[in-house]
Parts: sequence; structure tokens; C-alpha cells
Amino acid sequence: VFCCCAGLLFPKVVLSRGMLELLDESQLTAVLAHEAAHVRHRDPARALAVRCASNALFYLPLTRYLSQKALVASELGADAVAATVAGQPALVRALLDVLGRVRPGLGTVTEMASLDALDSRIEALRTRALPRTRPKLVIQVASVLVLVVLILLGAWLPPRAPLAIHQPAHPVVHVGHGTGVVPVTPARARNPKAGK
Repeated sequence: VFCCCAGLLFPKVVLSRGMLELLDESQLTAVLAHEAAHVRHRDPARALAVRCASNALFYLPLTRYLSQKALVASELGADAVAATVAGQPALVRALLDVLGRVRPGLGTVTEMASLDALDSRIEALRTRALPRTRPKLVIQVASVLVLVVLILLGAWLPPRAPLAIHQPAHPVVHVGHGTGVVPVTPARARNPKAGK
């Protein structure tokens, strides 16, 4: 039992035969409307960008929290479209029927397979309101402390020394037998006998 939106530039909906056999017509309509919303918004590419940003800023606890919330918000947006197309009861039944089978196979590969996302999604469908959650105080404080340390470290590091161009204090000379010291011009530097 599997259904997802896959592809970065040209996302497509992938639907398994097991999904077709499990769901009734209204549930299938809800699932396809949900995945079609992901296709329209190019959510696989957005999810990749969010995860890359979260991994790049791994030292800020707030970024991981915000990335998880952004991925859940993407699911909630697609759920809202599906509820409009197929009705809220069909979508809730599809979520409950499908996610119980999908989650063991996928682990936490997708937000659809996450129980935390499932709770948020069903609560949003029941209350018809987006859940408002703030990051825990410890996450906020830790992120602020990391930023302060980075700013202090940047102020403490010495500035980069400018690049110095070295020019010789004395002109280049050519010493020949019996000729003494002769200044070398660019033409003479290529052919020392040219100045004779």
C-alpha cells in the first residue's frame, strides 16, 4: 500500500495496486487530490530545499524544528485541498486506513509516514484550523546562544591580512665576462647577448 509524489522538476503521483484495492472511490479521490496538490506546488523540491537548509544549519536547533513544521504545513495544505475535493470524512478514513500500513514500511522517510504529522493532520481536519505551536523555550535559548557565540567568534578572529605585492628593491642585472654589471631590460632578459 503506497502512494506518493515523486520527482523534483516534473513531479508525478505514484500509486500502488495495493492502494487501489484497499481504498473505496471517495477515499481514493481524497488521496489523489492530496498528491495532486503536492504536484502543483512542487513540494518534493521544496522538501529537499528545506531539508538541505536544515542540514546546512545543523548547529541551530531552531532550524530543525522549523524544517519539520514546514514539512507538516505542506501536508496540511495538501489535506485542505483534498478535503475540499473529496470531503473531510473520506480523507480522514483514508489517512487512518492507509497510514497504519504505510508507516511500518517507510519509517520516517516521508512526513506522511510520521505519526506526529498524522496527529497534526487529523486535528487540523477536525477543528478546521491550523495547529499553532511554538518551539520549546530550550530550543529558542539554545539557538540564540549559538548565534551569540558565532557573532563573538567572528568579532574575535583577526581580520585577514591584505595581500602584499612584492617588488624587488634593485633592478634585475646581468653579469657577463668582462662587461661588468649591465641592467637588464625585458628584451635583454630574454636574450642576454642582445645588449652587446
